[in-house]
This record gives sequence, structure tokens and C-alpha cells, in this order.
Amino acid sequence: DYLIPVSSPVNNRRISALSRETRLEGFPLLHLDCYTQDGGAIGWPAWVGRYGYRKTSPELGIRYRKVQHALEAVYADAGLLLCGLALIEPMIADGRLEVPFPVAEGEWSTHAYRVRFAPWAEQRDACSRFRQWLGEQARSTERALRSRMRGGPAGRG
Repeated sequence: DYLIPVSSPVNNRRISALSRETRLEGFPLLHLDCYTQDGGAIGWPAWVGRYGYRKTSPELGIRYRKVQHALEAVYADAGLLLCGLALIEPMIADGRLEVPFPVAEGEWSTHAYRVRFAPWAEQRDACSRFRQWLGEQARSTERALRSRMRGGPAGRG
């Protein structure tokens, strides 16, 4: 997955009105603990440092174990979230979420999504069709991620 900052449309308008250097000051940063086991996942302190934004205490903020709870906070204008683009692409496409910084200012995670099947289940037609569908979805998602990174039709930022 590709991790980028996301915000509500309201917070995106607020952020866009500020200078680049002070864009994050005053905005709560929301943290997802589900990425802590992914050595390649970037957190707010590293993101702030890497891309040159000024933010006092980027390690502070509300922590969430579940992505859905963190997204509900973003929808409620409670702060900004670093989240995987594969998960939130539909919410960006329909306008519920926005990308307040250039998409290039993100990082690929190193952990992949994995599915395991019992050996006996792999022989079943339904399982075979499901695996084929998963593969198609994975390829479609990768194309969408790469398109957004190039500033494709769904791309913003």
C-alpha cells in the first residue's frame, strides 16, 4: 500500500489557505497503530521531517487501533491521518476524503496484504473463483495507485 496524508474536505480548505511551512500547525494528527509492525510504514514524525513541514510535536495526537475509527474522526474534521491509499481510494473518488499534500509526498509500505487458504479449500471451485477475483482486485488497485501517483484522472495533489 502507499501511505499518504488525508483530510476532510473542510480541513483541506483550511490547510490550503496556509503557507507551506505552517500548514500543519494547529491541526491534530491522527495516528494508526496498525502500521507499527510495518518497518516501511511512515509515521507523522518521519513524514514531517522528510517533507519539510513544520509541526510542533508531530508524535502527539490521537492513536487508533482500527482504521475505521480513525476515518470516522477524519470525516468529523478531527484531524489529519496518514493512511493507505488502497483502502481510501473510493472515499477520495467520491469526495468524502481529500489529499491535502502532493501524492508524491507519501511512502510505500513494506507489508503486503495476505490471504491464506486451507489446502482442502483451494480445490473448491468457489475458492478458485474467489482467488481469481482477489487477484483482479489487486491488479486494479495497483493500477489506481500508480495512476494517482502520476496525477491521473482520480489524482489530486
